[in-house]
Amino acid sequence: MNSMGVRGATPVGTGNRNAVVDLVRLTAVGMVVLLHWISPVITVTNGAVKAGIAFSGPVTWVATWFLQVMPLVFIAGGFVNTAGVDATARKGQSAVTFLARRARRLVTPTLPLVGICAALATAGSLLGQPAIAIVGDQAANPLWFLAVYLVVVALAPVMVRLHDRFGLAVPAVLTLAVAAVDTYRFATVGLTGSAGMLGDVSLVLVWVTVHQLGIVLARGGLARFGDRGLLGVAGVAVAGIVALIVFGPYPPAPIGLPDVPVSNLAPPTVLMVLLGIAQVALLARFTPWLERKLDGARTRKLLQRGNSTLMTVYLWHIPAALLVAGVCLLAPELLLPQPGAAWWSSRPMWLLACGLVLFVLVKWLRHFETGERETRRSGPVSAPLIVAGTVAAAFGLHEIFLYGLDLAAQDAAGSWRGVLALGVGAVLLRVAERATSSSAS
Repeated sequence: MNSMGVRGATPVGTGNRNAVVDLVRLTAVGMVVLLHWISPVITVTNGAVKAGIAFSGPVTWVATWFLQVMPLVFIAGGFVNTAGVDATARKGQSAVTFLARRARRLVTPTLPLVGICAALATAGSLLGQPAIAIVGDQAANPLWFLAVYLVVVALAPVMVRLHDRFGLAVPAVLTLAVAAVDTYRFATVGLTGSAGMLGDVSLVLVWVTVHQLGIVLARGGLARFGDRGLLGVAGVAVAGIVALIVFGPYPPAPIGLPDVPVSNLAPPTVLMVLLGIAQVALLARFTPWLERKLDGARTRKLLQRGNSTLMTVYLWHIPAALLVAGVCLLAPELLLPQPGAAWWSSRPMWLLACGLVLFVLVKWLRHFETGERETRRSGPVSAPLIVAGTVAAAFGLHEIFLYGLDLAAQDAAGSWRGVLALGVGAVLLRVAERATSSSAS
């Protein structure tokens, strides 16, 4: 069985890397950044700063389904984590070793973001500057992904083994579970009610399910469908999305918009699973063509270089936009036009400015990500420390996502819990690494 697992195609890449997956991750994160940069409208009216979303209406609803790439991120993660689990097993190492390698590389890049943005937001709050204090809320928004992804990574060894034993039955059962949670949530709190704990259940269950699709792809579980069959699977999944929107209770857009206050992403619904099924089927269908296009050492090198700082780009793209917006507030009449022709004509310069700021931030901070190297020592790892560190870090990131990073706000207890838990998790993972190093020396 080849590592790409799609109709016997030869993987394009070296080692555990695959050029197609690298391209998927690079494209998906790039799309997230672009949408987050181009959609906000920031205006100043009578001295008050207002922020909104530029797009709405049925055309936008449809477009956002084509532009929603978060399932692809988890599908690519499932593929990569399958390779990581297999590599760890071939070395005779435990699943905890796999978790140790992944968790440290996910947690470490978040520390400068949390430290810097918490300091800025808290200072802004204490000085009575809400335009600065809001940095804490905005910078925390992308951290939901890391909180969930840490859980997904921790479960990856188990989920790979489940696939090896039960195959496609695993994502099928998980999808039914997601649909059951949706049904219960809609029946108990309604579409617009607070999801509470059910929202957290959906958050984990949906993305574990989509991640499982990446495991299926890596194991060649879609090879049996053939070209037409894969297109048929994608078509059925899309038809399911349309039917559940038209005839069911589901919102018409995957994300929150001015005319769609409730989305299919927060908390995620079974429509995200169906979108993931459509995307993984299309990815499997066109992988041989992509492999031919990407078959070159220079292309692989460029993709690998782009992937090396993806986490830093993802974490810092919103602070980069906030810095640009802060400068624009110095001359809002000129730099922050009202929606219309002037706003559209300003978008290229806005995107260019955000890109330049992000480039500087990534150059400055990328060593927190690229400096992390997988431990190749053979000593035993401290399973309790690694598990405890991962749980603490995931909890901390989740709390920061919910409550932001303003440590001087009136409801700052959640922010403090998040920051402290993340710090404890990072320390435990670091101590576990040193314990491993000591035992191997």
